[in-house]
Amino acid sequence: MKKKYIIIGNSAAGVAAMRTLRKYDKEAQIICFSAEMEPPYNKCFLADYLGKEKTQEQIYTLTLEQAKQFNIDLRLGTRVIDIASDNKLLMLQDGSHESYDDLLIATGASPVWPNIDQIQNFSNVFAFHSLGHAQKLYSFIEQNKPKKAVVVGSGLSGLEAVDALSAHNIDVTVIEKGDQLLSRHVPMAGSALIEQLMQKQGIDVYKNNTVTAVSGKNEQLDTITLDDGTTLSADLLVVAIGVKQNMELADKANIKVNMHGIEVNEYLQTSNPHIYAAGDVIAIIDQISGDQLASCTWPDAMQQGMYAAMAMTGNQKPYKGALIITSSAFFGIKFFNCGPNEADLSDFELIERENDAYYHRYTLKNGILKGFCLIGNTQQYPKLRRALLAKQPYTL
Repeated sequence: MKKKYIIIGNSAAGVAAMRTLRKYDKEAQIICFSAEMEPPYNKCFLADYLGKEKTQEQIYTLTLEQAKQFNIDLRLGTRVIDIASDNKLLMLQDGSHESYDDLLIATGASPVWPNIDQIQNFSNVFAFHSLGHAQKLYSFIEQNKPKKAVVVGSGLSGLEAVDALSAHNIDVTVIEKGDQLLSRHVPMAGSALIEQLMQKQGIDVYKNNTVTAVSGKNEQLDTITLDDGTTLSADLLVVAIGVKQNMELADKANIKVNMHGIEVNEYLQTSNPHIYAAGDVIAIIDQISGDQLASCTWPDAMQQGMYAAMAMTGNQKPYKGALIITSSAFFGIKFFNCGPNEADLSDFELIERENDAYYHRYTLKNGILKGFCLIGNTQQYPKLRRALLAKQPYTL
């Protein structure tokens, strides 16, 4: 009998799983449910789309025509609200249900909103996490020609949004609650270099500050108040303060989860043998530290989707964990970062090299490379990545 595979979520892990399932099982029925209305797309390119460097079509990873060619039933705008795992049954928001033989949960993550009264009631306040968010923001810019924008949050999404907004000749101000930009991704000295580049481009930065109130009229925000009493005028506000994993379906189905995500084994199988999980929603092992943490990068999600699909089709190959490397490009430079958390560096040797154009830091232990940060001049990246995986003595 033909097997019936269902995937919930059509981002990196979901698309990789669809393609791999079809590769290993030519006859199976494959259904993918996505709450989003857009075909699968690469979230890494949202800033390129917003900044007019790529068209919407150029960031798609699987078009409707391609899905049809692969004989994949791609159901967009369809939300799964419950999993009856004992009966291998999904309940959909429209009241219908769908059975499965094996299921992949690839529900990803959702943006977090600050606890500020009325903030989501204004039509010129935007998240920046999905293509739907980017489309709304792009349309607003095209129709209203805003002059001033405020971005709350200076993580990857926040700074990518800042760079893209600047491409529209919008004056941008960044609000960061901590004492540095990109605090989860780069050292203080590297952050200072990025901040200098931003300031040269006329971007204002308020650190050690949070938004305490917003106000406006006719559903249009126009004033933002910070906790130090500063008031800023704005034509639009982008909120990019973080994400939370979409674990609700797994939790309701009594699948084991922890503080880092859905628990999976080396074959991406959850505590239910017929349910697998992959992407931002799962807890994984960091190959370098051996610690468990939340999965968070696009390449890792793609690999997990592929490995999960292989296991679902009986072609098991153990997933060894992720080499967590964060990367991006903005304000004219690229950066790569990986390795121990800033709070856990006391047992490591740190070597720093910098000038006005770049910042490099190498983290070693007993002569073995354990991490690196490259901001600007990133030519060493392939060599350093290989050295990390080799886990052998390394000489700079």
